[in-house]
Amino acid sequence: MRALLTAVALTAGLAGAASAQEIDRLRALGARPAVDPLEGHWLASDPDGELSTRSVVHIYRRNGRLYGRIVRTLDAQGRELSPVCERCVGDLKGKRYTEIEFIRDLKPTSKGWTGGSVIDLRPGALQGALANCDLSLQDDDKAVLHGYLGLRWLGRSSTWVRHAEP
Repeated sequence: MRALLTAVALTAGLAGAASAQEIDRLRALGARPAVDPLEGHWLASDPDGELSTRSVVHIYRRNGRLYGRIVRTLDAQGRELSPVCERCVGDLKGKRYTEIEFIRDLKPTSKGWTGGSVIDLRPGALQGALANCDLSLQDDDKAVLHGYLGLRWLGRSSTWVRHAEP
């Protein structure tokens, strides 16, 4: 994004960084930096779940869309787990969480990323269910994944915290 903003600044005849007006104009156009602030590693916790687990999720971009994969799952004591999706269907049944691209096809909007899908990997009756999802940045170190079936307001949100590389 900095390179794009610098190019805009130079084109506009400005010395140094782009003006706030140019930055706002680029944001309004939906310009995305080469690396989106949501890309990277996040710590997702499920303290109320059956196993009280924490997972490190890698969010990455492919062909202009965002995707996500779990890279590590830890129990409450910090021991590494290798859970599998027992209730998933088709070729995902019995796969380890780390082998499943559980967030798919999020599209950029001015408010974050939307229109994607998420596979619920939490143990229980909903494991393997496919839902719609949105992903947005709450602040520099917090992201919110919102999954829903049908109406957005009936969904469930999960707040993630930025995590150093696994």
